[in-house]
Amino acid sequence: MVTIICFCGNNFVLRTSWTPLNSGRRFYACPLPDSKCRFLGWFDPPMCDRAKAIIPGLLKSMNNLKLSVKELEDEIQNLRFYLKKTVKELEDEVCKLKFYLWCRWIFFSCFLDVELVIRVKFYLWC
Repeated sequence: MVTIICFCGNNFVLRTSWTPLNSGRRFYACPLPDSKCRFLGWFDPPMCDRAKAIIPGLLKSMNNLKLSVKELEDEIQNLRFYLKKTVKELEDEVCKLKFYLWCRWIFFSCFLDVELVIRVKFYLWC
């Protein structure tokens, strides 16, 4: 593999162009972001006219799909949060209802025992 040195003395890196005329075409570029020697030459041969016409539309479709995926991931995250919140509220409600049921059971057990004692006494006296 040939090492290509740019004008500032650094090794050129391989980058990809995303301009409408050269979408997906790789080129040699300086690794420094603010360098004056940013472009040296093309790594890939020129594309045919059909590829130049199709690739921008494909890129647009891909970007739209990525945006849709991001929106759906956000919606899933919101729904998971809502689901966890709802489950917690329902668990709290079940706990509260179990406590009320337990209290009623205790109350009615005591009430029935007292009522039973009163009935027994009543029958004994009568």
